[in-house]
Amino acid sequence: MVFVIEEIMHVYDEIAAGYLNVRSRFWDVIMELDVHHGWVGDIGCGPCHNGLRLAMDRRISVLCVDLSFNMLRQSRMLFSKMRSEELDIRSHMIQGDMRFLPIRSSSLSALLYIASINHIPPEYLNQVFKECYRVLKPSGKALITLWALTHPSVVKALLCKAFKVLLKPSELKLRSFLDIYVPWRRREKTYYRYYHIYRRKEVVSTLSKLGFKVIKVGVYNPHRRLFPENHYIILIK
Repeated sequence: MVFVIEEIMHVYDEIAAGYLNVRSRFWDVIMELDVHHGWVGDIGCGPCHNGLRLAMDRRISVLCVDLSFNMLRQSRMLFSKMRSEELDIRSHMIQGDMRFLPIRSSSLSALLYIASINHIPPEYLNQVFKECYRVLKPSGKALITLWALTHPSVVKALLCKAFKVLLKPSELKLRSFLDIYVPWRRREKTYYRYYHIYRRKEVVSTLSKLGFKVIKVGVYNPHRRLFPENHYIILIK
């Protein structure tokens, strides 16, 4: 599944230029992360609007980490718009793979994984969380969000996939069934982004086996829909 990682990088490089026009608002749930100083890594940051929000009113320095170089260019542009020399000093953009973080061990106070874990195929999930554990300081925290099965994009993709399975029931496999591709339109061209839909219980179990303590789980519905859009998990090393 290495090709999936390369594919994700390519897609986000292609859509980066218009991404901030659609995804510029930070996720309120990041305020649940009770961290007020030190270095925080925003992993799979996109334009790093969540990392920026944390840095604005706290004594936090931010590492914006993403596979996509073009997304990191958007991050730098976003930080530059703040016209704050102090924010520039307290932020760094790093092109990197969350499976192999280019970050020193036990160096970060906290990590954000906002809408990024779903881009990781299941066979790499354990490695991603091992890296999370490695780079966090003792008692460091992390916030992870996951798309819920009832997220509108997930429902639409799974219904389409279920219809295809009805035509060929022998192809039904739960793990691959939860691999979906979600479209993004840009300049009259459609790009497809890979997602794996994880069950919250599955992720909590993986984290616990690696030695993390899960201190809070919840639902985050930015659009206030009736059914859950996202699950979130807060953990401590």
